[in-house]
Amino acid sequence: MGLFCTRPTAPSCPMMGKFDSDWEFSSCKSEMESYQDSIERYFDCLNDEKTATIREYNEAVERFNCYARGGSFC
Repeated sequence: MGLFCTRPTAPSCPMMGKFDSDWEFSSCKSEMESYQDSIERYFDCLNDEKTATIREYNEAVERFNCYARGGSFC
């Protein structure tokens, strides 16, 4: 299946020190909210990738076991 999950980059504004204005605070808050949304989408993508990988593994094991038991069409 092969999803491509891109890990979000944390905003730099929380590392800059205290906020010198309401605008800086609001702007950084908005960046943090956007970052949170990106993190949630990233986790969803990773979970989807994990589920798909487990399914592929289980299907391969099933086919292997079928052929190991002597099956012709698995």
